[in-house]
Amino acid sequence: MHYQKIKEKLKRREGTALEEASVVGTTLSKAAIDSLIYDNEYDLVIVDEASMAYIPQLAFAATLGKRVIICGDFKQLPPISSSFHPLVKKWLNEDIFHRSGVAKVIEAGGHHPQLLLLPEQRRMHPSISSFTNRYIYHSRVYDHPSVAEARASIVMKRPFKGDGGILFDVPQVSQWGLTHKGSRWNPISGILSISLAVEALQDGVTSLGIVTPYRVQAQWIKTLLDEGISRDWEGPALQLYASTVHGFQGSENDMMIFDVVDGPNHERPGRLLTGKSSDRLVNVAVTRARGKFILMGDHRFMKRKGGKSMPLRQLIDHLESRGRNTTFQEVEPVATKRIKWFPWGDQKKFLKDLASSKNSIRVLTSNRQDIPPDIMALLQAASRTVEVTFEDHAGGTSLIIDQKVLWINPFEQGSFPFHLRLFSKTICSRYMELIKE
Repeated sequence: MHYQKIKEKLKRREGTALEEASVVGTTLSKAAIDSLIYDNEYDLVIVDEASMAYIPQLAFAATLGKRVIICGDFKQLPPISSSFHPLVKKWLNEDIFHRSGVAKVIEAGGHHPQLLLLPEQRRMHPSISSFTNRYIYHSRVYDHPSVAEARASIVMKRPFKGDGGILFDVPQVSQWGLTHKGSRWNPISGILSISLAVEALQDGVTSLGIVTPYRVQAQWIKTLLDEGISRDWEGPALQLYASTVHGFQGSENDMMIFDVVDGPNHERPGRLLTGKSSDRLVNVAVTRARGKFILMGDHRFMKRKGGKSMPLRQLIDHLESRGRNTTFQEVEPVATKRIKWFPWGDQKKFLKDLASSKNSIRVLTSNRQDIPPDIMALLQAASRTVEVTFEDHAGGTSLIIDQKVLWINPFEQGSFPFHLRLFSKTICSRYMELIKE
């Protein structure tokens, strides 16, 4: 049957279904462009997740019903647009709660007659919600009595068994902080998040998200997830995601890892973590977790560079006083089939990879003097049979062998006490793409 005839047939069936339906579910976009939706009048229009909706979309949706209920959380992320035009800022960059003045009244401690606040939360274990309840919702939201018991089984999973809110301080990885096209990333903190995820999966967690403020870091972690975990996974089906904070809005997982990324190589915390809407970004990152939330970063750097009123600084201080405060020295990294950790002094595999190279060795380093003389001699010997190139790289030393084996920190440099081996053409390709400024 011709495509157009099939399309017309489906459209007729859709129209019949709408005529018979008592409840219609649709997106705001479809409601505005599909006559089958907007030619009807409804007794009640309910709009959910309204904090990310454009105001003109909400205004149009409101015209379709005799009554309208707007549901959303104005402490979550606002709508996104790429234009800086004043009209865009006024009507597209601001959510309906702020534009209507509702949020301003609540922030001032008042009550708006058209606002119904939901006072209970049933998603998060109290060790996680204690931060948002106090600092984001100003003690107007409380935990339902059942939520602690409901999430207790997740709290008892590894990593950090028995704790729901964890401050994981990793200044050792800060020297690897990089920037790609204005977006920040850190290859080792991404790999460390994979190690935490694998430990959780091995203990039975199947719903897990890794969230970060930065697009490039999210791309890197997603590649590591796909190649380092999902590709070889043989257990039960996983809900395993990596994304920016914006990508996680509206979702939830048993466990969330928040990879902050920022460190001394970036000089100061990024605008996403310090700007006007940073409280909303931090809130979304934290409230995606049902039972376990791990904040991973160079927290001493964030405290040095961020004021006490900065939401992320408040989260760090809160977890220091009421959560579990742990460091890299207390963690034993977990390997996968394609991502291996080798302690300092164990270079057998690295030397074997150098000796068995067939086509090329790319050495990325900020200073050739950092390469030990014995390794330099091996590279010079290898150059007789394979192509050996040296390239400038700002974030520590790494090598790519035959475009399929990536070694990060192959020598004993800085304070990070491991050599990392990643075996994947896809990971190597992504790494080479991202290390370019």
